[in-house]
Amino acid sequence: MKRKDAPFPYEEYFCYDPIFHEKEGRYYVFMIHKVSSIHTTISNARFIYETHHKIKLSSEQFVDHKDDVKSNDSIDNLQVLSRIENNKKSLIHNDIMKGFVELCCPNCSIVFIREKRQTYISKKGKFTACSRICSGTIRQKLQAGIEVDLSKNFVREFKERAVTSVG
Repeated sequence: MKRKDAPFPYEEYFCYDPIFHEKEGRYYVFMIHKVSSIHTTISNARFIYETHHKIKLSSEQFVDHKDDVKSNDSIDNLQVLSRIENNKKSLIHNDIMKGFVELCCPNCSIVFIREKRQTYISKKGKFTACSRICSGTIRQKLQAGIEVDLSKNFVREFKERAVTSVG
């Protein structure tokens, strides 16, 4: 593996040629920070998209393969999706909605889908938020005695397998 300087927006890193991850069926880029020597790994698709478009995506943006082939990292095959869009596409592609619930975040009112086993419904909690940030905000409000409407958290449960798009 040959070390080289990474292009923008990763110019503070050295990077190596992409490595194929057999289990996941995709390529990853290994990078080492030039000053701190801290190393990190990102998907090759994200690396290609960000360096080609000369942008740094947020952690809530995902680089998706249009043709659903994870090893096809052609720039024409890559698109940016939000976390919600990416999750919906994954659920539709894998045809697995049974065991999932649709929830509304009590903090920001975003509607999201999560596996029932990863929610308050099965964990005997009071709510499930869309993110750790929202969850922390709600917990702070509850601890401070601020009233939070948790009644609209649950929207619906999917009982059947999905055959069309998620609404």
